[in-house]
Amino acid sequence: MSKYLPLIKKVSRISIVISLFLPTLVSAAAKNLGQIFTEITVLLLKPFVYLLLTSAVVVFFWGMVKYIYSLGEKEKADGRWLMVWGVIALFVMVSVWGLVNILKNTLGLDNTPVNSIIILKSESGMTEPTPKDPSAGP
Repeated sequence: MSKYLPLIKKVSRISIVISLFLPTLVSAAAKNLGQIFTEITVLLLKPFVYLLLTSAVVVFFWGMVKYIYSLGEKEKADGRWLMVWGVIALFVMVSVWGLVNILKNTLGLDNTPVNSIIILKSESGMTEPTPKDPSAGP
């Protein structure tokens, strides 16, 4: 039995990963590759960002607890450094998040999917955007 334990562990890990992506892959029947990639990226990155933010807060509070309950100077210094690095990590993550939102709002970007742009094929095989009706106005 112990001979097959590494194989069982590997198969269970692979099945967990497959089961995480299965809903995305099943709903991908009528979608293009870009939408599938976007969904998988969002599926992975959103929880990862929240995990990083949570870990920075935990590091800060762990440093605070270590600082308050420490008896020696070395333990206080360790707690102080954990608090400092927790605050730095939080500051960097929230700053980057804010800068991305500022750029998104400044450039007028929104969450409109790319497939909403209609593209027609010309006779030469080149793709060109759908012509606007000049009488329709801006």
